[in-house]
Amino acid sequence: MGFSLSAAFAILGISILISIEIFSANIFPAIDNYDNSNSDMIIRYTNKLETGINITDVNVTANLTNYDYNITIKNTGNIVLDTSKIDILINGYYEEFQCMDRYILPLIQSNFIFRNLDYSGNIRFKVITGNGIEDYMNIMV
Repeated sequence: MGFSLSAAFAILGISILISIEIFSANIFPAIDNYDNSNSDMIIRYTNKLETGINITDVNVTANLTNYDYNITIKNTGNIVLDTSKIDILINGYYEEFQCMDRYILPLIQSNFIFRNLDYSGNIRFKVITGNGIEDYMNIMV
């Protein structure tokens, strides 16, 4: 009886160790992935809270039958904005623009130029940053 008890205990002990190894090999990477994704979410949320923009001016220049628009945008937040990640919609449509600045530093303005567009009447501009912060302006042409 002594040997069979020791053998049973050894088998159960080894089975428990193998189960713990299998469990830990699967659960620890999942916990690490969760921790990394949670950290990334906190960084994105903080950046979104610290981002602010304001359309300060829109200048319109007649170009034969079409118009050129020069939109001045001010970075009112604490985050440096990448102009390649900014989208500007005119009356709900994405339009290509030119911007001489690669980045807009906090409290600095930058100009976005649209050339040869045929929008007239009541025009709505919507500027969207890379993290979803937006500003609107309506003008009459």
